[in-house]
Amino acid sequence: DTGMAALSLGLEALAQGLVTHQMGGFDMAKARAAFAIPEEYTPMAMIAVGYQAAPEALDDEETRAKELKPRGRKPVAERFYGGSWNAKLP
Repeated sequence: DTGMAALSLGLEALAQGLVTHQMGGFDMAKARAAFAIPEEYTPMAMIAVGYQAAPEALDDEETRAKELKPRGRKPVAERFYGGSWNAKLP
């Protein structure tokens, strides 16, 4: 359910002109304290939502270069199979 909620949040953010950033590692105790999360609930994910800043606004040169680097994805045929394992898609 958490994954589907994150997907829905990301899609709605995009529709509203916003971006999301899921964070893999976060301090559960600090999150609980910062957002007053009751003990009977467990923080499962941390997702920042906001407007995308221009890369020029980044102070760190290394981070700016990483942000400006072209992103690539493998072709679908290299990631998914049809009918059985390793059966390439048309």
